[in-house]
Amino acid sequence: EDGYPKPLWDKMTGQIDREVANYMRDNGYDVRHYIETNWPKIGPQLVGKLHIYCGDMDDYYLNLAVYMLEDFLKNTKNPYYAGSFEYGRPMKGHGWHPMTNAEMVRIMAAEIAKDAPT
Repeated sequence: EDGYPKPLWDKMTGQIDREVANYMRDNGYDVRHYIETNWPKIGPQLVGKLHIYCGDMDDYYLNLAVYMLEDFLKNTKNPYYAGSFEYGRPMKGHGWHPMTNAEMVRIMAAEIAKDAPT
């Protein structure tokens, strides 16, 4: 209408616009929904690769979405996701992870090198 994205919620009332929420879910903005919907296709490529870290008191309440993702993944079959979830407790906020950024980069680099073509 005015060139800006339609708001997901009304700032004054807090009411969620379901049309916008459904559009976002159906167009790839909801990672859990995407993974759940496409698990038969993408699951085999993700086995053992999903390691999720989240503070249990995320500033944006994203820990609630992570709990839903965990519920789905812990119940996957054919294939089982074989990953991990780790929560910062007590009361860790947005961006929490159990290691330094340097440690995370080293772990990621080792994984990339392990699977790199020769």
